[in-house]
Amino acid sequence: MSKSIADLHASILEDHFFSHIDRGRESEETPLFSGKLHGEKLTVAIAIEFDLPLSEAESLLDIALSTGLGIIAKFLYIIAVIVIAHGGWQIRTGNADLGKMSIVGGLLLGLSVLIAQALFNAGGLPTISISQ
Repeated sequence: MSKSIADLHASILEDHFFSHIDRGRESEETPLFSGKLHGEKLTVAIAIEFDLPLSEAESLLDIALSTGLGIIAKFLYIIAVIVIAHGGWQIRTGNADLGKMSIVGGLLLGLSVLIAQALFNAGGLPTISISQ
C-alpha cells in the first residue's frame, strides 16, 4: 500500500464528502453517507480505487464516516454553546421565558448525538461511533 492510513482517510473524506459539500449538496446526499458512488456500493469503489481488500475498504470507510460525523457533531456542539449563551443573555435582560427555551434547546442540540445513539441502541439498530 503506497499511502498511509491517515492519507487514505483524508482522501476518502475529501473525495466522497467535502468535495460534494462544497458543491452545495446536503450531507445525506454525499457518497460517504449514502453508501453509493455511480450506482455501485461505495466500499467496492474504494476497494478498487485504492487497490485494497473489501474488508479493509469497509473498515476505512467506517473510520472516515466516523470522522465526518465527528466534524458535524463538533459544529452542533458549537451551535449549542452559542444558543445556551444566548439564553443566559436573554435571562439577564429580563426575558426569562425565551432564555429558558434557549437553554433547553441548546442542551438538546448539544446532547442530540448521544440521544440519537441511545435511541438507535434501544431499538437494536446498528450505530457508528463518532470520533472526537
